[in-house]
Order: sequence, then C-alpha cells, then structure tokens
Amino acid sequence: MANKTDIIELLKKNLKYILLILILLIVFHEYILIIVLFGFMLVMGLLSLRFSKVVPHISIETISASAVFFGYIWGWKLGFAFGFITGLAGYIYIGLVKLTTITKSLLMGFSGILGAIFAMIGFKFVPAFMISFLISSNLSYFIFSFISSDKLENLVHAYGDSIFSVIITMQLLNIIYILVQPLV
Repeated sequence: MANKTDIIELLKKNLKYILLILILLIVFHEYILIIVLFGFMLVMGLLSLRFSKVVPHISIETISASAVFFGYIWGWKLGFAFGFITGLAGYIYIGLVKLTTITKSLLMGFSGILGAIFAMIGFKFVPAFMISFLISSNLSYFIFSFISSDKLENLVHAYGDSIFSVIITMQLLNIIYILVQPLV
C-alpha cells in the first residue's frame, strides 16, 4: 500500500493534469451529465423494449418517458432526438421493424417535444409528464387505428406504455429530475 508521501508526490507531479480535468468537469458538467443520463436511459430503454418483445401484449417501454424527461430539461431537439433515434435503434436491435414500430419511434420523439412544450409553458415536471402521456396515448391510438386493425395491439401500443410510464417510470425519472435540477 502506498504511503502518504507517495500520494502527495503523485499529486504534485500530475497537478496540471488534475487541474485541467477539474476545469473541464466544471465547464462541461452539463454535457457530461447529458451523456451519462443518455447512456443510462438508453440501456434502460433497450432493456424495456427487449422485455416487451419477450412477453406478448405487454408493453413497458421507457424510451417515451425518457424523451419527455430530456425534452422537459434540455429542449425539444434533444427530447425528439432521444425518443426517435433510441426508439428506432431499439426496435431494430430487437428485430421488430414494421410500420407500427417506426410510427411508435416517431411518437416517442413527439413525447420529447411535448415535454419541452409543457416546460416552456411553466408546468412542473410531474404534471407535464402526465399530460404529455395523455396526449401521446390518445394520438397513438388514433394513428395506430389507421395502421393496424388489431384493436388489442393498438391498445397495448397506445395505452400500455403510458400506464407503465405514468405509474412506474415517472417515479424514477422524478427522482432523477430532483437530483439533476440544481446542476442544469
């Protein structure tokens, strides 16, 4: 085990690098935060899509909820990009590319836009989240009615995700929002 003088010597020797890293962390903290949250929510979203594929007529995707989160905090561009790109990549990853999944990916991005709109209007996070899903669910059901005649699939795609997101995912994202809010 290194003694105290070895650690002090190491710090003195690398002081300029340590200071550079600290300055970069201070200056770019928001971008680092976005990258870390993006990675976490990407993994969470891909896992939820994979689970949804395994269990028929169960839909628990978390990408739309994360898109609302990003849209609410960092604006519609990041919210839409996260929802659409992650949703499309997730469906490609699990091998489920069809018209409904492409449409669902667009609606995931639209959820991010809704989050940004309600943030600009001045809604608190939780009401903005819930209203975003209310609008997105009804729009999804309406759009899916034109794409597929399978009523059960349309209900699952439109309302199943929303129910899971509002009851469970919102709790996690609200905790993350409370922790992140002072940093942005």
